[in-house]
Amino acid sequence: MSRTGIPSNTLSASPTRPSFA
Repeated sequence: MSRTGIPSNTLSASPTRPSFA
């Protein structure tokens, strides 16, 4: 997962939120 705001798997669910949020 990326920590830049855009997750690798959840970009469909949260394109502007980190995967850990």
